[in-house]
Amino acid sequence: MALETARLASHIDSYRSTPLHPAALTVAKQCVMDWFGVTLAGFDEPVARLLRSECAIRSEGPSSLVGSQQCCRPADAALINGATSHALDYDDVHPLIGHRTVAILPAALAIGQAEKRPGIDVLRALSPAMRPRVTSGCGHAVAWPGGS
Repeated sequence: MALETARLASHIDSYRSTPLHPAALTVAKQCVMDWFGVTLAGFDEPVARLLRSECAIRSEGPSSLVGSQQCCRPADAALINGATSHALDYDDVHPLIGHRTVAILPAALAIGQAEKRPGIDVLRALSPAMRPRVTSGCGHAVAWPGGS
């Protein structure tokens, strides 16, 4: 298992210098747009309000909470934005493994914002992170635009 984990980590790390396939970039952008829509829709749900109020008490930082002026630490922003985006359970779905973007994008955005990374870096982080999830989630490879 350790060898498989090392191979997976090496494969994911190789994306830093690999250009994104145009089709994969399009899918990643569509997932981001969908995620923002469902996150804004879930903004007033009880779980979102509760987590934002808790964050206001104990956390300050560089990462935004979607739909508000509030910022907090990246880990808190990832948790709150992730829970908010999934609150209504309308986020994107892969037929075999469920919701992809809600598990990946909140962390990529929070870290990207904290490190002042350009948007393409967030998309670059999202794209390969989704591919292994698709592969490992259903036990066999599922086609992802632009590669294996």
